[in-house]
Amino acid sequence: MSEPFNKRLLSPLRGWDGLSAAAARLQVRPKAGRYVPRLSMRVFIVVFAAMISSFAHSNSELDAENEGEAVGIIYGYFKKVDVIKFMCERKAPEKGALLSEAIDKWKTRNSSVVANLTDGLDRTPIDMREQLFEMAKQVSRNRIILFNKMSQSEKENTCASLAEHLNSDSYKNEYPIAYKLMSE
Repeated sequence: MSEPFNKRLLSPLRGWDGLSAAAARLQVRPKAGRYVPRLSMRVFIVVFAAMISSFAHSNSELDAENEGEAVGIIYGYFKKVDVIKFMCERKAPEKGALLSEAIDKWKTRNSSVVANLTDGLDRTPIDMREQLFEMAKQVSRNRIILFNKMSQSEKENTCASLAEHLNSDSYKNEYPIAYKLMSE
């Protein structure tokens, strides 16, 4: 007699769940003549991804070695701040106002960093910039999901903590080389 229906349905070896077909479709085949970015841009993207990762707590060992990496680090920091500000304004309005004020003061104190970031992004090749922006969107979505899973007190603490972090300029200690390169 044949196997029980449930066993056949759940067996990935038999293809009932569609995994074998999906795996076959996902196999990557290199395209001839595909553009391969320079090593420095690869490092830039890896540093950016690590910097904005929710698992990266201390990134001093991942500080910038050149302007391209500094742009990625500072851009990642800005995106993190923007996403948390967005969520704080909606989920913890009192702390969101405190955070908005801290961001405005930070941008005033660090106007050269903001200007150099804009210039650095303008000098980044378009395809690399688009990859950077797409990666930032994905990380932002993940940050929003994680923020929504927090309790209300955790949300308020996150907002207040970021405001304190911005007011103290402690990010300069986390990324001293990136800050130096971007503030010149």
